[in-house]
Amino acid sequence: MKDNFKEAARALAQKVAAVRTPASLVFPLFSDLHAAAADAEAVTRLCEMLALITDAVSPDAVVNLGDNLTMLGRRQHITNEKLKATLTALFDRVAEAAKRPVLLINGNHDGIGTDFFKAELWNELTKEKYDGGLARYHTDGCYYYVDFPSSATRFVFLSIPYGSDIEAEHPTPLWAFGKTQLAWLEKVALDTEYDVLLFSHVPFYYEYREDAEAMMEVWNGHDTATSYVGALCGWIEDVEEAARIIKASGRVKVCLSGHMHDEELWLAGEKRGEDKNPLPCPQYVTTRPVMPETADKTGIAIDVPVWVPERKQLYIFRLGDGEDRVLSLG
Repeated sequence: MKDNFKEAARALAQKVAAVRTPASLVFPLFSDLHAAAADAEAVTRLCEMLALITDAVSPDAVVNLGDNLTMLGRRQHITNEKLKATLTALFDRVAEAAKRPVLLINGNHDGIGTDFFKAELWNELTKEKYDGGLARYHTDGCYYYVDFPSSATRFVFLSIPYGSDIEAEHPTPLWAFGKTQLAWLEKVALDTEYDVLLFSHVPFYYEYREDAEAMMEVWNGHDTATSYVGALCGWIEDVEEAARIIKASGRVKVCLSGHMHDEELWLAGEKRGEDKNPLPCPQYVTTRPVMPETADKTGIAIDVPVWVPERKQLYIFRLGDGEDRVLSLG
């Protein structure tokens, strides 16, 4: 299978070379592996493709937007002593294949129980281990930023869900950025003269409009593997405050997300039905990188963005199924 993509990788290299400048940043981007183990087929195929991409285009870093784990219930995860070993082995494989710093962000399937995230565990697994020393971490959270001075660009990574009291009798997932993280976003991360590329596992463009309180009663009283409701996973309680901070800064050029499993592009302020992009910039959502092969698809779809700061353009080249895009972000 790897041999089948060698020509595609050569074509990718030509496209990257045609737009790349000395100040450009190239960063393969993926999200939502949903693997049960580090040797799962999805991880193996992803790593093969990352190795090809690295050899072809020599990226600056690799971005993992989260949801590495398959969906498991809260009870199963709390008693799963192999969780730490599973994530560590998975991240080690990706880092070895990429041969570049891997900038990690948590999704809602990266903690002790689906949607029950614990920042301490994530930090213990990831902090200063995979990013090659690039990131500046907040001491108590999973959110951080990375500066690229030669590009006058800052990558800002947000954490959602940011935490849960999993020891409570009826734990409730906290689908919010939280006051501490938002204060950091406003006063630290976006306090810069650099252009900002924002990364969040969950996109900002839609919200949960049903009875959230009733849904939570179902959720926190049962195993989440059986009470999961997909629409609730888009609900960010403090999304309006986050959007206000982002608008006020004037620095954010684009938001890159995962979570939806399908490719999406929402322009600034765009509205579709009741949903609306509340940000003053486009939001691009990457698709899942590895899916079953079909008669007309290879099962591989990995985005390789190239940020060209001089022109304020983001090229998104696709290795595998799908099309290339270019976003003008001036």
